[in-house]
Amino acid sequence: MILRHTFSPANNTRLGHLCGALDEHLRTIELALEVKIAHSHEKFKIDGHKAKAERALEVLQAMYERAGKSIPKEQVQLMLSGDDHMPVREDGSLVLATRRNDVRARTPTQSVTWTTSRSTTSPLALAQPAPAKPIWPWPAP
Repeated sequence: MILRHTFSPANNTRLGHLCGALDEHLRTIELALEVKIAHSHEKFKIDGHKAKAERALEVLQAMYERAGKSIPKEQVQLMLSGDDHMPVREDGSLVLATRRNDVRARTPTQSVTWTTSRSTTSPLALAQPAPAKPIWPWPAP
């Protein structure tokens, strides 16, 4: 199935942020959803299975709404996974989506960890490496 869409109002800056550097964001969407995306200025053509092409169009429309500033590639991946935001309470604390609604950060450190883990790709990126210690005390040269 081929879907065609024209973004309006046509804004070259927003279209540049939507596509990414060298169409990086479009290629990410193509790989994730197994579709082909072609565009000429604000006119886009999406070729693929119906459900996947419609999902790609939804992602492109959501990205165009956010394209007032540059879109990081991590944000594109989150949008493709369907988890593009975490809910925030009135006091600024993050809500972790679980079956139980009462899971909250108990300490300021946990709240900071949840906040920083949203912006990194892996929780292991938060871990500090251990200082290197010599195993055998070799004499200094």
